[in-house]
Amino acid sequence: MLDKLPLGQRRLERERSVKENELGRKFDWHEFSGFAESLRDGGLDTGESVLRMVVYDNPYARIALRRDVFTGPFDERFGPEGDHMARLFAGSQLQKLEAEERSAESAEEI
Repeated sequence: MLDKLPLGQRRLERERSVKENELGRKFDWHEFSGFAESLRDGGLDTGESVLRMVVYDNPYARIALRRDVFTGPFDERFGPEGDHMARLFAGSQLQKLEAEERSAESAEEI
């Protein structure tokens, strides 16, 4: 399935988590609005999105889709792994974004 990944929004949320952790508290609405505006002024495009493919393999398909297609930097692939469905592939840029988000979340002890 062709999908839009809201990259700018996810980056904004990551930056919010980092800043709130530094402050030791959550933003109120007014502070968040000013913070988001400062990030936009600094070049963060909160409306940025990227097109990507998200593939769900049919475990009962007679002829499986080749695994070497849809391997872009933000693409994902899910399929059978043993007796359950699992994520089989995540593009390099998606993995990097998720690692940055996990880092921001683990630091968020508010």
